[in-house]
Amino acid sequence: MKTVFILFFSFVSVLAFGQTTYVYPDSGSTYTTSTTNGSPLNFHQGTLNSALQQAKAERKLVFVDFYADWCAPCKTIEKEVFPVPSFQNYIHDNYVAYKVYGDNFQDGGFEYAEKMNVNEWPTLLILNAKGEEMGRVSGYKTVNTYLLELRRIERFSAYRR
Repeated sequence: MKTVFILFFSFVSVLAFGQTTYVYPDSGSTYTTSTTNGSPLNFHQGTLNSALQQAKAERKLVFVDFYADWCAPCKTIEKEVFPVPSFQNYIHDNYVAYKVYGDNFQDGGFEYAEKMNVNEWPTLLILNAKGEEMGRVSGYKTVNTYLLELRRIERFSAYRR
């Protein structure tokens, strides 16, 4: 009986804390500017609106990384996920990458994070060229898990571009 309880508790814990949340709100906005902060990914410099325009011109989706300075998993992703060549190549080939500092009150990052219902850090949002959310991956994951989730979101959103 004790083994069954432990297995059940483990299963419930995985479901409760390991889930990826998918929300499909209204179209995106045009507020924030992004910076690379030394990231190994080549993030778009400029506004979200210009990133959406670039995505439309290149027929790509927009990869939005919501991060905060105090967020330890955000820093771990920068060190362990973004430098991996397979991840970099996949993002470069399929997305316009854009970074939003979610605690930035002056440039609208906080407001945009609230609008997009970002309540877990880090959150990676996938937008189409119209600024509509196609999916999201929240929390820290392994490189392979991120790649699988991004591919699943792409397949799901293929008809919504």
